[in-house]
Formats: sequence, structure tokens, C-alpha cells
Amino acid sequence: MKSNKFWIILFSLILLVSVLVLLLMTLPIIPYVSYAQIFKDGELIETINLSALPETIEITLESGDRYNVIQAETGRIRISEANCFSGLCARQGWRYGGVIPIVCLPNRVSVRLIGSVSWDNGIDGVVG
Repeated sequence: MKSNKFWIILFSLILLVSVLVLLLMTLPIIPYVSYAQIFKDGELIETINLSALPETIEITLESGDRYNVIQAETGRIRISEANCFSGLCARQGWRYGGVIPIVCLPNRVSVRLIGSVSWDNGIDGVVG
């Protein structure tokens, strides 16, 4: 009888740890991002302090008949609307951080997320 209690407790502990690990894996891990740099044709247009935004802001970049609408909130940014032929930049969704920028190649717009203005978040190397 004592042996059965041991296995029930052990199985319960393993099940509990497994559920906790699954819960932790599904939580979004948001890296700290404080600034976004918006580039048009390779030139820096604007730097936004994402950690100090009191409300959602929208920036519209127009060039001839092409446009991009960039939305920024506290800690995140996205291209919400673009009239390029593929629309991939608008479908990327919100960016919270990372080394991959938001890029609209047809409209030549890119958004780069960095931890601070003085920190260079460049690529260390390329594999492939």
C-alpha cells in the first residue's frame, strides 16, 4: 500500500511540473525595447522613445503615390497599413524587440528596434 502512495505522489509531481513548464512556455516573453528608429530611403526619419509613450501614435510616411502608416504604443511598434503590392510589412504585426527589423522593400521603409540610443544593435554575423 505504501508503494502505491509513492507512485501516486511522484506521478502528481511530474504532472504538476509538466503543466507549469507548458504554462511558462506559452507566456509571451517581451524583451526590453526602449527606442524605435524609422528609416525612409536609408535615412533616419524619426527616433521614438517607446518606453515613454502615453498613448498610441501614428506616423504616416508618404512618397508619391506610396504610403506607410506606422503605429507605436508603449514597448511595441508595427506598420499597420501600406499600399505596397505584397503588404507583408503590415502583416508582420507588432514587434516587441529582437534583431529583425520591420521592412517594406517596395516603399523603402524600415523600422529598427533598439534597447537604447547609444547601443548598437547590429548583426554580429551571418550563417548560411
